[in-house]
Amino acid sequence: GLSPFGEIHARCGINSTTVAFSTNVNSNPQELTIFDVSGTTAIGTTIFNYPTAASNIADVVYLPNTDTWVSIEFGVGVTHRDSSGALLGNMSGVTWHSLFCDNGEIYMGSGNSPKIRKLHLTNYTQGPDIFISEIMGDAASNPECCEESSTSTGCYNIGDIGPEGGII
Repeated sequence: GLSPFGEIHARCGINSTTVAFSTNVNSNPQELTIFDVSGTTAIGTTIFNYPTAASNIADVVYLPNTDTWVSIEFGVGVTHRDSSGALLGNMSGVTWHSLFCDNGEIYMGSGNSPKIRKLHLTNYTQGPDIFISEIMGDAASNPECCEESSTSTGCYNIGDIGPEGGII
């Protein structure tokens, strides 16, 4: 439902006690808000406003090694921003809607076809289609997966056996 922060859209984990959401109230520009959930009441703090009022944030990932954010903004494309909201770079024309990381790489998922693409932040380009077995809806990843050569136990290659058993 609605919170004092309005509608909650894209979601992303920061660490074990902090999550980030894109939020907006009454069609105002969306904000990136972090919520500390370490206590019995979540405490929200808005980090920055996205500058485009018509923009809808489809998904967001946090890159802890650079303290930056990558978002897919409908109508704008992929944006890379620092934690003040300053635009570091962008790639227009992207209509994909989900983001996740694996071993330091960022991937975008399409909501209408069984494929993903790697996103290259060094030159703001996207790689070729990587076909997967299902249509991808939303995605999520541990922020540690956004760090290169991650050794996090939360990052798995497709086909690995997870700690609870079963193939991931």
